[in-house]
Amino acid sequence: MKKILLFTFTCLAFYANAQVKMNDLIIPDAPGLILGDKAPSMVSKPSTPRAFSASLMTLAEGGAVEVSPYWLSNKPNYTYKDFITEKFPFLQTLTFSVATYKEKNTFGFAPGLRVQLLRLYSERSRENLQKKAADLVSLLSQGTTINLDSINKANEALDEASQQGLLVVEFAAAVLGKSTEGYLKDLDFNKSGTWLNIKWQPAKFPVGLVGLARYSWKNNTSSQDSSALDFGAGLKFTKAKWDLSAEYVNRRETGGKHYERLAFAVNYAISENIVLTGSVGKDISGVNNIISLLGFKVGLSRNEAKDK
Repeated sequence: MKKILLFTFTCLAFYANAQVKMNDLIIPDAPGLILGDKAPSMVSKPSTPRAFSASLMTLAEGGAVEVSPYWLSNKPNYTYKDFITEKFPFLQTLTFSVATYKEKNTFGFAPGLRVQLLRLYSERSRENLQKKAADLVSLLSQGTTINLDSINKANEALDEASQQGLLVVEFAAAVLGKSTEGYLKDLDFNKSGTWLNIKWQPAKFPVGLVGLARYSWKNNTSSQDSSALDFGAGLKFTKAKWDLSAEYVNRRETGGKHYERLAFAVNYAISENIVLTGSVGKDISGVNNIISLLGFKVGLSRNEAKDK
């Protein structure tokens, strides 16, 4: 059994009131929580009706559940080839989420949905994916001689290949309701939002592109900050030991206020278990919005033999 301990040591930080985040352009699993400036520590993704019912019971104390109705029943005739050749996977990728949180005397309830409107793999990527999928099936079909290490490596290779030569357009929407009376009683749905995300990762090329359009608004109000429109773009370069990211977000509010966010991040793998990290940026916030961070992540692993 393998135990992994991961911790981050910040060796230098200056003029910083928060860590630079490089995922503002990615639609999260439970988009509704973004409207409440929250993030779930874990999103439950049940794959059976019974598991879905059990997951709903955890929402009373705060949490998030995301479910895809299409996959709650078996699809014996749906193949991996069908998956990678489907250009408009609306039914296969449609997910509904419910997220909740408790904050002092306030209970937040945020339902939402996500769906891929378009998914295109290049011809070379489809061929590569089918080959890797066949390799994995072959390993799984070896009966009593199954090699778990080989299966894990083949599965990781398939997962990595599924992110190459890919163009995805994704849409999401959510609303946020709050109650001071407790749980679902007298919920006031006072904020809504929509997202449109575009991700392009060319095959055999280390630079990927992400674009995002996001519109959020407060319901039943006409205040100057009642709505905000964000446009953003990001680049990510990954090769060998290097992982470099850049992100830009432009926000315009109803009253004419204009904000910008620019962030850069770098990760360099010094060794298998030590990664040097650095980030610098300008946050959307108008106060103390210059953020810098330098540090490293250290992973300590120890192998223990299982008792027979």
